[in-house]
Amino acid sequence: MTAERYILVAVGGNWKQAQTYCRQQYTDLVSLRNSTENSYASLAVGGNTAWIGMYKGSWTWSDQNNLIFQNWGSGQPDNTYGCGGIYYSQSIWQDMPCDWKIPFVCYGALKQKMVVRVNISSVMDLEDLDVQTSVFQQIEDTLKKGGMYDQANLTWNEQEYGNVFENTDATTSKKRNKREDL
Repeated sequence: MTAERYILVAVGGNWKQAQTYCRQQYTDLVSLRNSTENSYASLAVGGNTAWIGMYKGSWTWSDQNNLIFQNWGSGQPDNTYGCGGIYYSQSIWQDMPCDWKIPFVCYGALKQKMVVRVNISSVMDLEDLDVQTSVFQQIEDTLKKGGMYDQANLTWNEQEYGNVFENTDATTSKKRNKREDL
């Protein structure tokens, strides 16, 4: 992992808020698997203390990576608290109270949302769950063939009346009637 993939989020949050934010916006809280990654995270942190993806149990990483490399400070972890942080410029780890609101380090690329509209001409009832499942499967298959499925999280976007698909003939008619009412 390169240094550009480490993102310091300076707006503080507790450990769980940090994990949620990182998972929604990037990949996860940072896991540090070797001294190089630890150095990159330390550079990202600057002069701050910040959450990393370490949590108590058997001290594991949030993203389920194995804990191979360790850089605990002297006497750490003392198992007093349940969440791991990197201690500013010293690059050492310590366990800290999970409710502290401090900056945190995420890793991964910024997730982007893309909305794709698909026009489908069909005599089938597109609101039928079996038909929707079939259309969904066809879209997934197309993404897999193009090598894009691993990066995609597909969901249906429901219209204002709860329908997944919009009847364009009915929509055009509604817009036309609305203009005539004016």
